[in-house]
Amino acid sequence: MNKTLFIAFASAITLGSCTNNGIDTTSGTPNGRIPINISTYVPRATRTYVASSNDIWDLVNSGFTFTAINDVSHRTHIASTTFYVKDPDTGVCGDWDATPYFWPRDSAVSFYAVYPTASDNEASGRTWLYAANDSLVFTPDGHEDVLAAYATGSASSTDGSVQLNFKHVSAKVALAVRCDNVDYNYVLTSVVLTAPTKATYKFSTQKISVVAGSDSTEYASVDRNYGETVRVNESSTIYDTLFIAADGTAGSTCRLDVSYKTTITIGDSEIERTYTKSATVNIIAGYENTVSMKLAGDTPLSINVVANGWTADNEIDANDHEYVDMGLPSGTLWATCNIGAESSEDYGDYFAWGETETKETFTWDNYAFGKESELTKYCNNADCGTVDNLLTLEAEDDAAVAKWGGDWKVPTYEIFKELYDNCERVLTSQNGVNGCLFTSKTNGNTLFFPVDADILSVYGMYWTSSLNTANPNGAWYFIISFDATLGEYNVLSDYYSTDYNSRMYMLAIRPVIPGNTINF
Repeated sequence: MNKTLFIAFASAITLGSCTNNGIDTTSGTPNGRIPINISTYVPRATRTYVASSNDIWDLVNSGFTFTAINDVSHRTHIASTTFYVKDPDTGVCGDWDATPYFWPRDSAVSFYAVYPTASDNEASGRTWLYAANDSLVFTPDGHEDVLAAYATGSASSTDGSVQLNFKHVSAKVALAVRCDNVDYNYVLTSVVLTAPTKATYKFSTQKISVVAGSDSTEYASVDRNYGETVRVNESSTIYDTLFIAADGTAGSTCRLDVSYKTTITIGDSEIERTYTKSATVNIIAGYENTVSMKLAGDTPLSINVVANGWTADNEIDANDHEYVDMGLPSGTLWATCNIGAESSEDYGDYFAWGETETKETFTWDNYAFGKESELTKYCNNADCGTVDNLLTLEAEDDAAVAKWGGDWKVPTYEIFKELYDNCERVLTSQNGVNGCLFTSKTNGNTLFFPVDADILSVYGMYWTSSLNTANPNGAWYFIISFDATLGEYNVLSDYYSTDYNSRMYMLAIRPVIPGNTINF
């Protein structure tokens, strides 16, 4: 059974600092100290797949290692303590004794979390948390993923709350096999993947690297899960999944040794032949790597490897619209084109903010939610209309929900900012159309936002679902400019004027399938 995708583990874990920078375990909030509230989630794709999966129940039953260090004194406040999800329904978590801790008054704190629970030294166990060096050393066992989370902040900068966003740091390898001729009886007898043994993860930079000079490990997938053999047909079938160590950017070259046999029936005779073939595959940590093998008798082994973001397709309803994984921390997936567009270069339909249908003219007189300074919905200022303090579009007013259905939404400001911060951006031309090309800093995937050909091919503007709280007559939007006079730029903006960027104006929409909750 699939659990809820977005799980907040609201906790009354509290950190503190005494005069000696030790741990203050006093109950309550003495001297006005602020308790820290910790929330976290397990990325959705760990919940369902062929492999044994990590989910909330692992954090309930086994827990995770949690450490906190004062950024000024560099002293450890919580030293490799095991925390658990105490109640999976409410998400409350804490250590076994429910010990309270408090924020230090004088500095920020860095928080480190690791699943499965870390050992005391590098030589033993599968994970070793070396928080003082901002690093995790891990040795995957092939059976289970390794998760890590990092956050930093002070009581004043976080309002007392910290969210630990767990990231996959091992490489997930899904092994799929098929044959070229169903008339032959193909049986897979052995698959051995030789991969790096050990890797490190730097929490603050999220960099995953294989430990130089470490040995290799052989993972015998067929023998491990299926006894001696796996029967093969013409349909590609994932028969096993491994978790291994690899580099997180360029990936690591791994060796794949495949043995199989075929049986051919000629008249009353059966002829059996055996084969052993090898190939190299590039595996990237932090991603799902699907390794597809095609068995074809005497011909060379055919292998295709596809690395995708850690997202379980059976948990996504894209409703036949295409998306791209930009390797974002939240797991958010971006549509490859705008609503109403036929391609990435097509600008598509126009929408006023909060309206779900396009129209011929866009004015305050025909805007769905009142006139300028007479707003009837989405207003936080009495001078602008009826106050309801709604700051984000509801589903009934979301054009992506109305037009595309499935899991699609108009992106919030936070979701757009995540894309903005995790990609390189350049103004360019694609198939003769001006626009802004986003290139992921994580996986190199690209996303193109075209300008509007009906506005001199100079400007492109895209709505977010977030209200301009400083002036609710407007909303946040993304703007591209190729204007040689005013300047070329691409920015997220809440700048308001009465014409081109008020809520009633005609902007494009690029939908998203939101991932886990992200906070900025």
